[in-house]
Amino acid sequence: MDDHFVSVQSPSAPVAQSNLAGHAVVKPNWTPIKVRGKRHRTLIEKAAEPKRRNATLRKTRSSKQASDSKDDGSKPLPRKQRRETMHITLLESLPAEILQMIFEYSLNLDFPFTCTRTIAALSGSRHLHTCLTTGLLSPILHACSPFDVLQARLNDAHRILNSRFMTWSVFSRWLCTQAQDEAHIHEQSADALSKVWMSLEPARTLLPPTKLLRAPFTEDKTSFLTILAAPAYQVLAHDKGLHAEVAREGLEHAVRVGDVSMLSLLFRLGMPSDTDLLRVAVIGRNMSPDMFDLIVSPSGPSGDGLHGRTANDAIDFLDEEVWQQMDHGAPIWLKRALKEAQIRKERRQLEYHEHVMPDV
Repeated sequence: MDDHFVSVQSPSAPVAQSNLAGHAVVKPNWTPIKVRGKRHRTLIEKAAEPKRRNATLRKTRSSKQASDSKDDGSKPLPRKQRRETMHITLLESLPAEILQMIFEYSLNLDFPFTCTRTIAALSGSRHLHTCLTTGLLSPILHACSPFDVLQARLNDAHRILNSRFMTWSVFSRWLCTQAQDEAHIHEQSADALSKVWMSLEPARTLLPPTKLLRAPFTEDKTSFLTILAAPAYQVLAHDKGLHAEVAREGLEHAVRVGDVSMLSLLFRLGMPSDTDLLRVAVIGRNMSPDMFDLIVSPSGPSGDGLHGRTANDAIDFLDEEVWQQMDHGAPIWLKRALKEAQIRKERRQLEYHEHVMPDV
């Protein structure tokens, strides 16, 4: 530690001096003493006595290490080079082409996650993406009965559709390769691709990818989901898991932003409508006649609801929160539509009781 010189008053007699006014000023006699452990010395004091290092704290190499370094003249490798020179397995040492062939024949979606080398070798290949899509979707196509498809096959098909590389362009390109009619290959419209997907007869229990049910809904997401919802299998009607939760959040988001096309697709997949959804639409002030028609009658064809759809009797058209919003600038057509929907609901309930209990 550095030393510092501090002046203290000496017991000797003070020295008398005179200032500019001629008055005598008594100046004490200071004697400098040496105090160890201080770091506030002047430059002259530091130059006079340089710093000393503790020899016991220095890291010295052994004689064997010093002789080895003098012989080979090498330095320790950086961390990246040490990681690259580590021992790798036989699988990791295979060429990327061989790894792609193994992945293509095995169709094991967990194979790329064995190590980082396989992930780098199996990503970015368009040919591999097409082979994987064909190999994993083929077992769930042309299924005559839902019991003909194993649950493991359905899980693999869902994983490949929900993967990151499976975009709308990749899926539409794959559908063009599966088209039996050459005219469909050159016509990549939504109607043509929907016909191709329906001709493949996918399994009725195939759930849509969760990435398509999450907001925000882009044009590619809407086109992708339009193809998957073409067979009109209401796969989300009885689902109580993650798909139902994600689809419910997407349904409420579509109502808030007024996305009628996405709202129609989610209802076509089997999502139910209720009073809470009507409340969200009224409070958000994005209600339109088409949206009201979908919320009131979300089911498929047949029935006595609006425009031939089955009416939903689970909605309370006399909800207090809904009618509180009617007093804050709600459109007149909405008030009239709510009243007419309530009248039709009461009429259906009366007809039902008369049909079930005619003698009561």
